[in-house]
This record gives sequence, C-alpha cells and structure tokens, in this order.
Amino acid sequence: MTGLSRFHYLNMWLRLAERPRRWWHFHVGPSERQLAEAENLLSQRKYYELYEEIHARAGRQGRTVTSSTVELTCSAFRYRFEAFQGEDIIPQPGAELVDLGCGVGENAVYFAQLGYRVTGIDVSGSAVEMARERAQGSGTSVTFTAADILDLSEDYTSKYDLAVDVGCLHMLVLSGDRTRYLRTAHRILRPGGAFVLYERVSRRDIVLKEEYSEVLNQVSFIYRRMVGDGRSIEFRGAGGRRASLRQYRRELEAAGFEVLKAERAWDMAQRFAIFLATKRARASPLASS
Repeated sequence: MTGLSRFHYLNMWLRLAERPRRWWHFHVGPSERQLAEAENLLSQRKYYELYEEIHARAGRQGRTVTSSTVELTCSAFRYRFEAFQGEDIIPQPGAELVDLGCGVGENAVYFAQLGYRVTGIDVSGSAVEMARERAQGSGTSVTFTAADILDLSEDYTSKYDLAVDVGCLHMLVLSGDRTRYLRTAHRILRPGGAFVLYERVSRRDIVLKEEYSEVLNQVSFIYRRMVGDGRSIEFRGAGGRRASLRQYRRELEAAGFEVLKAERAWDMAQRFAIFLATKRARASPLASS
C-alpha cells in the first residue's frame, strides 16, 4: 500500500467511523452543551474564521490539511481550467489572477507555474504562511495575503483580469455573506474580467429555514481527519452550504455577472460544478436590493 493510498484509506475509515455520530448530530440535534460552546465561539469570531484553527492545528504538527480528496478535487478542476484556456475563453497566462480562498496554496502555485501573475487571499494566516513556504519551495512567485475577502479594501478594486474560486463560496452559509463575497469578486475584477468557480453542487435547490441554526449545528460538530504520517487532528466545522446549478447561477447574476457556463464537473458522483462568468459593466438591480 502506497503512502497516498494508506493516507486515503485512513481518512475514509475516519469518515465512516464518524457517520453514526454525524447522523445523530445533524438529524436529532446537538446537545445544549455543544450549542453553548458554539455560541460562545461565535460571539468571538465569524464562523468561517474557524478555518484558522484547522490550519493552525495541522501546522503545529508540521502538516497541512491537504488530503487525497483535495488533491483529486484540484486535479479535476485543473482539467476543466486548462480546457477553458484551450478554448481561449478566459484570460491567458500573463494576466493578473487572484485565487480567492487560496488555502495552503496548491492552486495558486499551479497558476503561477502556468505563467499567471498570481495573488492568493485567505482568511487563515496559518494557511497563508504555509502557502508562502510552498511557493518558495517550488521556485514560483506568488503574492499571498491573509485577509477577509468579504471586507477587502478599495485598493483591490478593478485590479484583476481573472478570479478563481475552488471551494470558497460553498463554505459560506449565511446568504448575506455569500452576497458580500460575490459583490467583492465583482468589484475586484476589471471590466470584462472572468470568474471561474468550482463548488459543491446539489441536484435540487437547497433552502435553509434558519441559517444561523445551521451555522450553530456545523460549528458544534467535531471532526477528525488525518494530516499525514498516521497523525490526526480534531477540529470544529467551519461552515458549508451547497446549492443547485440554478441557485449558483442566480447568485452570480444578482452580483452583476453574466454566466457563460454552469455545468456539473466530471467526477463519479457529480458532487461539484464548474462555472465561468464575466463581469458586466453594471451590476444587476437585484444586487443592491
């Protein structure tokens, strides 16, 4: 058994082992103690800022949270991205590219190796530090910044030709956060700029009756995952919200994008979808409603 396959099977075993506990948590509900702990955490920080805790814990063990599943997701995304390049429907290498929610920099380094001038932005300072080390080790030049994408300064306005999001939007639960995120993506692109997204997708529309309750449920659940060499970490959920192709399209159009492609990605379960959108000169009236 290779190192990668052993790592993959250990993580698969952990996921299977947690299924009963996870089913009970999300169908029956968390305990009062779990909810109180989650509410206390959320009084101090935003739910998506908990990704810093995940990356920091992995970093203390000299590891990243990159898994074989993440690597497969990146490979599937890159196949589609390079197809867009071949069709000449996105800005070509040499353009200014921003990787939104860059994590530990796997894709940011990949884009730089293709010849793009790359900026990677992530809310987790620990992830950004690991991304810088990755870029340095690969001999690529990437600018990494630790920042909340929902609150980027005016210095970023109309700065990029191409924005890429591999699994950032689908980690935002609250509708207001998703709207602010997409408005920011629209603002930082130059007129006519392209936005490529690769997100988890559902077959049907997802409607949350109480969004904050969903955040509490997710933050109160403790996951355990392998980070390499037989080591594992425990961490809290930090958000996640899938949507249907139609819902993603509506969100993008409301933020001022014209959606050129919205299709399920090539994978066995079709759990992801890829989107290509361009920035319209003016945002839709829905974006300010």
